Amino acid sequence: MPLECPSCQQANRPVARFCKACGASIPAAPPPDPLLQLNGLVGMTEMKREIDRLVRVARAAAGRGGGRASALGNLHTIITGNTGTGKTHVAGIIFRLFHHHGLTASPNYVRVDVVSVSEFEKELEGHYKKAAGGVLFIDNAHRLARPGPSGGTPPIDRLLSRMDASGHDPVVVLAGLRRDLRDRVEDSPELRSRFRYVFHLPDFEAGELLEITEAHVRGNGLLLHPDAEERVRLLLRHRVRTRDASFANARVATDLGEALCLRYFLRVDGGDPDDGVIQADDVESDAPPERTLDQILAELDGFVGMDTVKREVRALAQQIEIERRRAEQGIGRAGNVTRHFVITGNPGTGKTTVTRKLAEIFSAIGLLDRGHVVEVDPGKLEGQYIGEAAQRVNQACDEAFGGVLFVDEAYGLAGSGVAGSTGAGSYGQKAVDTLLKRMEDDRGRFVVVVAGYRDRMDEFFRMNPGLPSRFDSYLHIDDYTPTELRDIFEQMAAAQQFRLSTEARERLERVTKDMYDRRGRDFANGRTVRQLFDQARSALAGRLARLPAGAVDDAAFSLIEAEDIVHDLPEAPSLEQALGELRKMVGMETIKDWIGDLARLLQMQAERETRTGRKTVLKLHVVLTGNPGTGKTSVARILGMVLRTLGVLPRGQVVDVDRSGLVAPFLGQTALKTNEAIDRALGGVLLVDEAYSLASDAFGREAIDTLLKRMEDDRGKFVVVAAGYPEEMRQFLETNPGLSSRFSDHFHIDDYRPAELLEVFEVMSTEQGYTLDPAAREPLLRALDALYAARDRNFGNARTVRGLLEKSIVRQSRRLAAAPDRDEADFALLRADDIPGLEAAQPVDLATSLAELDALIGMDSIKRQVRALADFLVVQKARKQAGEKSSSLTLHFLFRGNPGTGKTTVARVLAQVFKALGVLPKGHLVEVDRAGLVGSYLGQTSPKTNDAVDRAMGGVLFVDEAYALASDDFGREAINTLLKRMEDDRGKFVVIAAGYHAEMDRFLATNTGLASRFTQYVDFEDYTPAEMAEIFRHLLRTEGFVLELGADAAVEAMMEAVWAARNAAFANGRTVRNLFDRARQAQATRLAQAGVGAPADGSDLNLILVSDLPPASG
Repeated sequence: MPLECPSCQQANRPVARFCKACGASIPAAPPPDPLLQLNGLVGMTEMKREIDRLVRVARAAAGRGGGRASALGNLHTIITGNTGTGKTHVAGIIFRLFHHHGLTASPNYVRVDVVSVSEFEKELEGHYKKAAGGVLFIDNAHRLARPGPSGGTPPIDRLLSRMDASGHDPVVVLAGLRRDLRDRVEDSPELRSRFRYVFHLPDFEAGELLEITEAHVRGNGLLLHPDAEERVRLLLRHRVRTRDASFANARVATDLGEALCLRYFLRVDGGDPDDGVIQADDVESDAPPERTLDQILAELDGFVGMDTVKREVRALAQQIEIERRRAEQGIGRAGNVTRHFVITGNPGTGKTTVTRKLAEIFSAIGLLDRGHVVEVDPGKLEGQYIGEAAQRVNQACDEAFGGVLFVDEAYGLAGSGVAGSTGAGSYGQKAVDTLLKRMEDDRGRFVVVVAGYRDRMDEFFRMNPGLPSRFDSYLHIDDYTPTELRDIFEQMAAAQQFRLSTEARERLERVTKDMYDRRGRDFANGRTVRQLFDQARSALAGRLARLPAGAVDDAAFSLIEAEDIVHDLPEAPSLEQALGELRKMVGMETIKDWIGDLARLLQMQAERETRTGRKTVLKLHVVLTGNPGTGKTSVARILGMVLRTLGVLPRGQVVDVDRSGLVAPFLGQTALKTNEAIDRALGGVLLVDEAYSLASDAFGREAIDTLLKRMEDDRGKFVVVAAGYPEEMRQFLETNPGLSSRFSDHFHIDDYRPAELLEVFEVMSTEQGYTLDPAAREPLLRALDALYAARDRNFGNARTVRGLLEKSIVRQSRRLAAAPDRDEADFALLRADDIPGLEAAQPVDLATSLAELDALIGMDSIKRQVRALADFLVVQKARKQAGEKSSSLTLHFLFRGNPGTGKTTVARVLAQVFKALGVLPKGHLVEVDRAGLVGSYLGQTSPKTNDAVDRAMGGVLFVDEAYALASDDFGREAINTLLKRMEDDRGKFVVIAAGYHAEMDRFLATNTGLASRFTQYVDFEDYTPAEMAEIFRHLLRTEGFVLELGADAAVEAMMEAVWAARNAAFANGRTVRNLFDRARQAQATRLAQAGVGAPADGSDLNLILVSDLPPASG
């Protein structure tokens, strides 16, 4: 502030001691109030607010009776900031302010500059004594925060110990570089707890630097002319925009102020009038002219494509500009004009370029000082050790001040597979949390743009619930169209003074269309075109180099020919080729007819459009139902090919998705994911497999609604094929009224029949260079017939055949590896013994099966019952083959009898009889009891029972002790599931329920459906003593033993005694087996005690004596 002369009232410079007009002495100005001095500083709003609050508290404390402001306790302070942000100046003001308001007891102020850490530590005690009652100011304290020699304890920890020893006297004020000292404070709770105040002094913005420059000029009694002020403003904005690590903040402004004053005084000394006004010519500036908002937007408009983004960015820029101008005029206020952005798009779509334009726009409007862009990715933010993530994010945010922080592939912070990313499980989460805090703490000082694939950004937003609310602007950049890709190539060529021949232009048109049509997720858009252009330049150079000297004129060096555009253009299939592929498919006659009719219809519509100019957009969406492996994907592929050849769809690709490809785990994200799938399918076919699963919850229904909207909005741009099981798809179409009306055709693809499965096997074999041995066709057909007969809703059709072929190839390789003599033809031949499962598919002879039944001991009534059943089935089979009417039996059985009576053995023989008669294709036996059907938790029983039934398909499900299922709700759930499958899969498997006679009768009474399902009753009587003796002798023969002469009577007597003493533990055949095992054990003990070796004929080792037989009571 100028000093006024008390004699003549002339204004003089603040430092003047004598009046420049009259020469009178000018008294020194009184020392200013430190608080006024602090508030007079430029910027530092947060620190001023906190210090002002402290002063008001101190005044209140001092005003109380006996109160002392110095009793406020901890006043230790940390000040961080880059070079020239005023740390030392602020520390001095804080010292004076503390003393002025009684916060410190003495005027002692000791300033220590940490030049040498070791010297500082030696003199620390002396500094403490000198500063007693006042302030100890330690400048460059960031040097104390670095680790000691050999990674030891940082010196700052020893300072903290000294502070603990002396309490709050003196007040310690630390100052240091922002990055080093702030990171140490944030990572060290111990350090943060010692200091009451932590002030971060930000770099000065251009407007603040202008204030400092003007203050310096006024301090010398001068003023800036408006034109000079504008030049200074532009120069300082340029300095801020181009600043680097050496940027000195306020010193830049004071140096500029001194330079302006110097040029003014030199000009006055040269004869110009001393009017105290610095003119524009006094400002030496190397700042380039600033571009206007309109110029930047015009550059944006010059970009190829991005029409939606251009409109949104222009509207946003205009909105913010209007808000700013209204605030300047005092009508309204500038809102939160610091927008944070989400920009999505595939690689090479220009996300980084758009971000740079946003930075330039915000700078031109005046919202950002620098308008630069700091580009990072997850690998640059996460770090490798604890605390480094926060440091890296803070460093990136500091560098982005006045500009934009661009985080590419931001979802990589969640550990999503980005190279170099360690993910949220380690440091990614810390990086996100730190970024979120800085966006709040430094609101308005920088803009954050996160970018990546649209369908993966939800991974980033799930990392912190506060993230979605921080980003208020979303921009999506579509892939470039073929025309736009061509335009980009031509722009690149023109920029480097290349021209394209007519043929090259035509080829470029085809190439960019093919690139677009075949693009995948990794398609790089503009980068791909850049590669194509670079390849064209290289090809041109190589072509010219091969020409003879003198054959090339100057124009040829700049002319790109068609052959220089290197790209493999696939030959587009004709309609006849597409229909030919359709005809080669096995079965599917209905589908073939439909696609053929559709092709003819579309041809007529195309001719109608040509003749009349009227185009009809047909509904081509279709529902396909069928089991797995029936060729739904192949049908969708052929449909896409046909529609492409007819020009209905430009690409004809098939995008195959299921529920997981459309539904996101969070509400609101499903629409984005579904739209992304549809975007990939544009120009082709979207195949939604198991579409019915979308109707199961709110997330799936959101996908349905999104799909229906796009089917209407993008009518004719893509075709939807919804696929799944018939009944489920019928229910699916009923869940939303709009579904049925959108799908014009419904087709069911039947399971492949055995002969068709054989044809599929041979086609697949031929495709892989194999031939099926003619001798293997018949047994393979029988095996496929068994698979077909045993199929359920999960039958894999062609997938099952493919799996069978792959196993056959493995077995053929093993066979050939063991064959010493093999020729080239052997490697192409698949024999019957190469194909797994053909052994089981061998025909079973009925007589052999019945003979096996006859060989069983006892069971005469059961044998007669089974033979009568077999005779009936033989006759019915013959009547059916003769074309006569035949009747069928319900072939589910109830086996009643005690344990060990042969129920399982008879069930196994019965399964073979049914196979021999063609009733069951596989004839295997699946044995289960209650534990094999009932789950441990609610909801597990039905899947477990269904699994058992699925394994029994084509054979027999033998449920032992079935009555145990009726004991509780879990068992009854198993019964109900079993009954439903017996009805739904009638004739595909046989159930035999077995158990005690009385318990099985009670079992039937527990459910009315059981008696009607089990119509065949077989009762197993206990074995007689004679039958038990025969079983014992059968075991002896089977195991190679003989009885001593005369021992038969002892065996029969033993069985008579056992039978007479039988109780609930009696187990018939199992009891005989136990007796036999005990006799073998007794024989072994006898021989071992006698020291018998192995005789030449082994007679003693095979002989069972009467003494070896166990007592009947045992």
